[in-house]
Amino acid sequence: PPNHQHNRVMGDDLESDDDYLTKIYHNNDSENDDKKGLFGISNKRSRTDSIQAEEIITNKKKAKAKNKSISKIDHTIPSGKRKLLLTAARGIGQESSDVQAAFLWTCYTHALGGTDGGEKFKSSSFLSWKDKVQLNRGAWNNEERDIKYPFVLKEAIAAKSSMKKLKEWNTKKSPMILILCISARRCVAVLKAISSLKIRCAKLFAKHMDLEDQVAQLSSTPFPVGVGTPNRLSKLCHDGALSLQSTELIFIDGHEDNKSFTVCTLNDTASELAKFIHEQVQPQILERPHKIQFVMC
Repeated sequence: PPNHQHNRVMGDDLESDDDYLTKIYHNNDSENDDKKGLFGISNKRSRTDSIQAEEIITNKKKAKAKNKSISKIDHTIPSGKRKLLLTAARGIGQESSDVQAAFLWTCYTHALGGTDGGEKFKSSSFLSWKDKVQLNRGAWNNEERDIKYPFVLKEAIAAKSSMKKLKEWNTKKSPMILILCISARRCVAVLKAISSLKIRCAKLFAKHMDLEDQVAQLSSTPFPVGVGTPNRLSKLCHDGALSLQSTELIFIDGHEDNKSFTVCTLNDTASELAKFIHEQVQPQILERPHKIQFVMC
C-alpha cells in the first residue's frame, strides 16, 4: 500500500533506530565533556558578572539616596547673597537715600545677571520719607506699612509737588505715581490702604481686568495713581498704552510674602522689576533727572 511504501522510503533515509539512538547518546556525552571543559571559565565569568551587578545595584542605591536627600532641600529657602538681600530689604523704606540706592542697584544688577544695567543709581533719584512719618510700633513691617501708606504717599507728594496737583492730574496714559507690587493680591491691598485719600487709581495688574480693558481705560481716562505688577506694567508700556513720560514717582512696595520675599527679591518679580526699570525707568531718569524718583515703601 502507498502508506507502507512511504514509511519505508522515509525509513531508508535514516539509519536504524539503534544507530540513531547511539549517535544521540554519544553526542550528548561530547556536549557534556565540552560543558565540563568550559565550566571553570563559566564560573569565572558568572562571578565577574555577579560582582559587576552588585556594583551597579549599589551605585543605583547611592544615587537614589542622594536624589532623595536633594529633593528634601527646600530651594525656596534663601542662602548666600539672596539671604543678605532679604535681610537688607526689611525696613529699607526707613533707610537713607544712599542706602536705598545701593540696595536697589544690588537687586537690579543681581536680577539682570550679565546684562549691562546702565548708569549706577544715585541717591538723588531716591526720595526719602524716613524722618517725616512717625511709626506707631517702632518697626517697619507689613501691618505698619499698610497703616502708614497714606501718610508716606502724602509726604512723598508734598516733597515732589502737591496733593492739589495729584488730584487735578489730567495726563492720560502717564499716571503721576506708579506703585509696583509683588502680586495682584498685594495690589488690591495697597488700593484698600490708600482708599482714604479719595484718588482715582488705575488697576494695572492681571486677574481683575483684561489687558485690553486696561489699554482702553488708560487711553480714555487720566489717572493720578497706577497700582500694578512689573510684568503687567511692562506689557502696557510695550503696547503703547502706558508711558512714564510725565510720571514723577515710582513707588517700590516693600511688602513681604510668607517667606519674607519682596518684589525686589522674589525671583520672578525681581527679574520683571529689573526689566521694567531697565527699559522704562532708566531712560526717564537720564532724560529727566530729578523729575522722576524712586520711593522705597
